[in-house]
Amino acid sequence: MKKTKKHSRIKLILMMIIFAVVVFVGVFIFLMFSNKPYYSLNNFLLCNEPISLDDFDNLELTLTQFIRKISSLEELKIWLESQKCVKDVELIADGRPIIKTDPPQAEVKVEFIMNDGSTLTKVLDLFVENNKFEYNRMHD
Repeated sequence: MKKTKKHSRIKLILMMIIFAVVVFVGVFIFLMFSNKPYYSLNNFLLCNEPISLDDFDNLELTLTQFIRKISSLEELKIWLESQKCVKDVELIADGRPIIKTDPPQAEVKVEFIMNDGSTLTKVLDLFVENNKFEYNRMHD
């Protein structure tokens, strides 16, 4: 009788461990394949396909969050070039602050791929102070 209780407890514990592993793997797979952006520096997602004009408000929110995390404009350029909605990126004046403001401001030209097959070029204005970057605005 004692062996049966001991064996049923072991079976129950093993079943609970297997269930926990299956749930963990399921959640991991769901997060890996969902279209939600990841908010780590290496996996930060701006877009995963060409965009429409309606997408620019969301793009600006993502840009604002990402730009606060970078330590160089070259890092921003590499990240933007990795996005599926970006055709080309140019650091204007090699990313040196060129607009005489306080704090100084740098510009990054980005050519976006639109969902109709065309491209749209925008300029990102960034405040630069002590190697800290802050998104200011996007304009034509």
